[in-house]
Amino acid sequence: MINEKVFEGKYEVIKRLGSGGMSTVYLARNIRLGSFWAIKVGNKKKNEKIDLLAEPNIMKNLNHPGIARVFDIVEDEENIYIIEDYIEGISLDDELKRVGKINEKDVIAWAKQITEALIYLHGSKTNPIIYRDMKPSNLILNKEGKIVIVDFGIAREYKQESQSDTTYIGTRGYAAPEQYGTSQTDARTDIYSLGVTLYHLTTGKGPNELPYELRPIRELDPNLSTGLEYIITKCTKSDPNSRYQSTVDLLHDLMNIHKFNKEYKRRRLIQNAIIVCLTVSIFAFSNLIWAGLKQIDQEKLDEYNALISKGTELMNAKQYPSALASFGQAIAKLPLKIDGYKDTAHTYLAKGDYEECISYINNTVLPNVNTAIYDADIHYVLGTAYFEKKDYQNAGDSFVKAAGLNLSSVVYRRDLAVSLARSGKLTEAMAQLNELKNKGSDEDVTWYVSGELSRAQKNVTEAETDFTKCLNLTQSEELKRKAFISLAENFKDAKSSNGSTSIQKEILILERAKSDLKDKNDIVITEMLGAAYYDNALNTTNNKKEFFNNALVNFNLLLTQGYSRPYIHRNIAIIYQQMSDYSGAEKSLLLMKQLYPEDYTCYMQLAFLYADIENGKPNEQRNYQKTNENYLLAVKYCPDGVRNPAIQPLVNLINELKSKNWIK
Repeated sequence: MINEKVFEGKYEVIKRLGSGGMSTVYLARNIRLGSFWAIKVGNKKKNEKIDLLAEPNIMKNLNHPGIARVFDIVEDEENIYIIEDYIEGISLDDELKRVGKINEKDVIAWAKQITEALIYLHGSKTNPIIYRDMKPSNLILNKEGKIVIVDFGIAREYKQESQSDTTYIGTRGYAAPEQYGTSQTDARTDIYSLGVTLYHLTTGKGPNELPYELRPIRELDPNLSTGLEYIITKCTKSDPNSRYQSTVDLLHDLMNIHKFNKEYKRRRLIQNAIIVCLTVSIFAFSNLIWAGLKQIDQEKLDEYNALISKGTELMNAKQYPSALASFGQAIAKLPLKIDGYKDTAHTYLAKGDYEECISYINNTVLPNVNTAIYDADIHYVLGTAYFEKKDYQNAGDSFVKAAGLNLSSVVYRRDLAVSLARSGKLTEAMAQLNELKNKGSDEDVTWYVSGELSRAQKNVTEAETDFTKCLNLTQSEELKRKAFISLAENFKDAKSSNGSTSIQKEILILERAKSDLKDKNDIVITEMLGAAYYDNALNTTNNKKEFFNNALVNFNLLLTQGYSRPYIHRNIAIIYQQMSDYSGAEKSLLLMKQLYPEDYTCYMQLAFLYADIENGKPNEQRNYQKTNENYLLAVKYCPDGVRNPAIQPLVNLINELKSKNWIK
């Protein structure tokens, strides 16, 4: 019973959030995880004519950042309990009560977010989902400033063969006219309700207030734009055939709302007049020009495709700068086609420039390429870049968008589950794993995700078993690579308890990966192997030099492949220094200094190196001038200078040298 303090033995009921016509909603806390959830309770007897399971049955397959998700369903003799996302924030209904009306800039931004969520619902692979209850009270502005749609109590699936809805339920004033009749509602029904909602937000006047009609919004406030007035008016036409025919069309106008303004139209009118004059003056040549333009367009497309093919070949050959140049040339020819942008992002990902990949997609692709926001692959590449940066929260957000745009993709849902596991959201990760199993995903995929869940729960042995099963089953090169990396990371996790044994297992699995995978020089595996050999050298008394040399081989291989990073050069120098090869260490650091002249870690390591060199000399021959010079440069370029904890060991060394009068 929900009136008990603890529900189902795991949810602590905190308070009642509210109630509606069909249910009461409570705030609860998962006792084990500490996370907050909303529990919606519907009484079976009070709702005998309503299918209370319709809402969770629709929502259980939804995964979109703008839609509240269902995670569990519980049923007893009296009630049905739906456990779903608790969205911390304020309903737009309450926001209206607080401020009266919403400024146009926010209304347009929110309208875009809501429309994107509706596009997701209406584009459901099985049957489009019609929400049917859009209104301010069902829209939550969360703490991140994003809109989330809640309460799917009367949502339904649109089925082509159905002639009518099962029943009418809706909110008077916001409900479209067809919801009062017997015909079937469709996407245009949601468009109507959204239009009324935008009207209410913009004017502060609800549809059930005097004068009980929707007037052009500029009659109420002349400062509002003609573009927003046009969009709201078109959304709220009584005849569905006169409204926007899809939410994609609506989003297009919201994205181009400035084009409805008078000044824009005036400029376009002048431009069109010029074009008409020119057209008349060259009418005699029109057929020739048309044929020429058509030929030019085809030639440009052929050149574009050739550059894309060339860039792909170069990327596969790991000639990344040349590949990027080829894709850039393709984009310059046809800047509206998305292929060149996607291939550029893939190239940054392949060469390990994850930060550049993230910046490129967020700052160049998504803002400037209209179709990018609906391209699942773009969101997946962005998520993968975040994942490689170990930013699992943003990775998960991007994978959610990718999975939402392509519900049939096992890969998107798989990597979403792994991101959730790595960010500690084990319940959500398990839900994704169960969904993969329910959809009949191959066992190699489910064993891989299961391994990640075991690893997240510190079950090293179980994780090893799961990843091994994945490797034994999979024929996918991409999944094999992921499983090898995860298994190696699993052994690395156990290093603190198992010491050199775990490190040796990590080395064995990474060497096997290099042997089994088609790409013998995978950047991530090569770097991990270099680090593992270095760790092994530090944790053993035998064969130290051999392990150090193996580490050097792998780190130098990264540089020859163009994967140059400050820390790679520094790692190489540290290894040389550990081997007392001071000349090799200095050479590596001076190259690092040339490539990254403002990287403080270079000067910090040089200071340590020169101190080591001087420490090996007789007292009368010691000169710590180079140590001090590089110390000063390290402090100069280090964020927060001597206050940065990273530089404290060097500060302590310098203070010690000063106390002994080696440095004045």
